[in-house]
Amino acid sequence: MPAASGAGGGKKYSWMDHDPAYLEQHPAQNTWYTVLEDEDFRGKIFAVMQYNDDMDNMTLEVRWTLDGNVYLRSMTIPYNTQYYIYKNKYPSTETNSIVETTDFENMVEGGQEKFALSAKLEIRMTSAPFGAGDLLYAWCLYETLEET
Repeated sequence: MPAASGAGGGKKYSWMDHDPAYLEQHPAQNTWYTVLEDEDFRGKIFAVMQYNDDMDNMTLEVRWTLDGNVYLRSMTIPYNTQYYIYKNKYPSTETNSIVETTDFENMVEGGQEKFALSAKLEIRMTSAPFGAGDLLYAWCLYETLEET
């Protein structure tokens, strides 16, 4: 990772904002969709939502790969309800290392920003889709460390 202090040849680096990474997908069951893949990553907010014709709960999985460590979370979320996803204090070997919440304040208190040399954020629907109107949404607000 570049030195943010400018070490190494006098180069300077700063966190550069990006448009949100956004996914809107008619899902196939058990197919992983990449929301974001980048380097020198600082994740700020990650959210998911599902919409289906029957207005039913659906089971989703979120997979984060941060510096080679894989964090996986399976969750059943209601129709048309946004869930914030964050990595908490537990190691990747724990099933509760990624937590979901509908409460933005809870997400912020839980540890919203995550830093990584390399990051990949993926999502899939493990429930069988109901029909053509089913949609899987995910978005991530993030920054990358760039030379200035």
